[in-house]
Amino acid sequence: MEQQKPLSDLLNDCVGTEPTNSAIIASGGGTTAEVYMLGAKNGWIPGVDIRLLISTVEGAGCISKAKNCGVRTVTINRKSFGKNQDAFNDEIAITLDALEIELVFLAGCNQFIRACPGIYFANNHPAPKETDGGRGMHDIMLHEHVLMRIKDKISRYPHMINEVHRTCVDHHEAIPRDRSKRGMDIGEPLTTAWVDIPPYIISQFIEGILDLRSAAKLLQQHVMRYEYASIISNAIMDGMRVRDAKKYGIDMGGF
Repeated sequence: MEQQKPLSDLLNDCVGTEPTNSAIIASGGGTTAEVYMLGAKNGWIPGVDIRLLISTVEGAGCISKAKNCGVRTVTINRKSFGKNQDAFNDEIAITLDALEIELVFLAGCNQFIRACPGIYFANNHPAPKETDGGRGMHDIMLHEHVLMRIKDKISRYPHMINEVHRTCVDHHEAIPRDRSKRGMDIGEPLTTAWVDIPPYIISQFIEGILDLRSAAKLLQQHVMRYEYASIISNAIMDGMRVRDAKKYGIDMGGF
């Protein structure tokens, strides 16, 4: 029987001896992307080497954030490809392949990204992706959607206003393994971090003290800490998944 490794060796296995070559694809201001980049820069995401940020929008805020973190940037402007989605994705694939990228984090990316051989794609979604995911569900809008869903439930079952309502941060594979599926936030779930919503946000929204936008901003701020913790912890595990896929020949969809 194989002897169990010492705990220190098991912990070292979590980060590996060779960092996983990683990239970020973003489309906006880059707040989420910055969490990944600062996490890697400060050693909070061991085992992951972020080599590149691809912006799908010319002049997006994520570009300056990447430069401030010392991360190389490339702009592949989706608009410049017109209706040719395939050409856009071809350019993405060529750019990733040139730097031998194995792991890609989608961070506020609003474009459909095609699977690339040998590359694993992951995404963090700060709400339940089954009910509050898909195209258009980003930034403050998804938190508004969460609140309206809860309000609708309470309107049908008034006693539920006194219950603890929850949202979550879903971490999932960004590209579905079933290639017949196409859309946003439909990849296989990896982890879910449940977040209890402070009761005052719900009660004041239902009573009209807070309007929808104000309540959603408070919810966004509350969820944000859990979202960032999820990004850091899951990035470590995503790196492990890639290394295991290479070591054991596991088909992870993109591989």
